[in-house]
Amino acid sequence: MGENGSYILADGQIIEIPSYKVPVIDTTGAGEAYATGFIHYYLEGLDLKDIGTRAAACAALQITLSNARDGMLKKDEVEEFIKSKQTM
Repeated sequence: MGENGSYILADGQIIEIPSYKVPVIDTTGAGEAYATGFIHYYLEGLDLKDIGTRAAACAALQITLSNARDGMLKKDEVEEFIKSKQTM
């Protein structure tokens, strides 16, 4: 849902995931970044709220890049981004 965040539906429960407000450079690859982050953190065994939060961070970081070919950021960069947004 882009800037409106996302929802995760699991076991009849709806989990709302807010988006991160970042300067948008290029939205190319945002959905792929979200999906990749979701799968990665799901396989790590996080709970769904944490998975969605990190997937949203992956998408937010992706749209701050000039194009999808710049590649995904590293896991520690995603975690640092989340920490910086929580302290604001």
